[in-house]
Amino acid sequence: MFGLRRYPAHLTVETTSSCQLRCPVCPIPDDVDRKGNFPLDLFGTLLEQVHWKLDTVYFGWSGEPLLNKNVHAMVRLAADRGFKTHMNTNGMLVSRYAEQILDSGLDFIGIDLDGMDQETLVQYRVRGQWEDVAGGVERLAKLKRARGCATPTVSLQMIVMKQTESQIADFVKLGARLGADQVFLKSFNVDLGNWMTETDHRKMADQFLPTNPMYSRYVFEDQRLRVRPEILKAKCPEAHGGMTILQNGDAVLCCLDFKANHVIGNILKTPLDEIWRSDAYRKIRQAVDARSLDLCKTCTFPGVSKFNQTIKL
Repeated sequence: MFGLRRYPAHLTVETTSSCQLRCPVCPIPDDVDRKGNFPLDLFGTLLEQVHWKLDTVYFGWSGEPLLNKNVHAMVRLAADRGFKTHMNTNGMLVSRYAEQILDSGLDFIGIDLDGMDQETLVQYRVRGQWEDVAGGVERLAKLKRARGCATPTVSLQMIVMKQTESQIADFVKLGARLGADQVFLKSFNVDLGNWMTETDHRKMADQFLPTNPMYSRYVFEDQRLRVRPEILKAKCPEAHGGMTILQNGDAVLCCLDFKANHVIGNILKTPLDEIWRSDAYRKIRQAVDARSLDLCKTCTFPGVSKFNQTIKL
């Protein structure tokens, strides 16, 4: 059991709930009603409530963060407070905003490029453009070197799927050629927020899960898809370590609560630290620890690091 921190160590911000892509396991395009961007003034309000030393502010979560034109100003506000800043992006707009990314003081950017070519990429990143993403990585890395910037760490990321597992060695070489600082190999997550049916899960598993168990969070038992037992035994660090804030100020359980089924408070009504220590949050942490919430029963976030791989370049 994790001990409760006095204050959250990190915050995840729903920078936007919009995305250009249509990835098949993601609920954002079709299954989430709220649309729009996290307002800059609301982000200022959020930071005003943080009177302790945060570790990291994560920009991205549900949608594509670079669609929010205020994201660079938000990153700068957090960076000026001395907080680490992390962004994950589908990469489609990195080339366009490379200078602003560097100007913002961003510490880390993960750029998803799932495959070595357009044909492979679009099997999962539907509507994605391989050349745009790869070109964005290369442009950002070149500008970073030209400016002599230490940050952001540029992480070229690929989901290890049936379609990409044979491309790992070439993908690492590609990362080096494009100038990335590291390559991150992500294991495939069938269940983003428990929004699909079991039939859908099996369909996605059959289509995408790799054959190499080193990169699989799942096993098949009696012809049914199951989360690996070691993951199910792991305790969730999120409910005891961080908070996720939606674009309307709602604090939700975690970054898999896409539908906001577990709203714990709103920062426009209750200060962040009071939400963190509230009875409502205490009760929901107990449910998380017991994996009694539907959202938690098949969640693969705890213990997942064993099935991912980071390769420094």
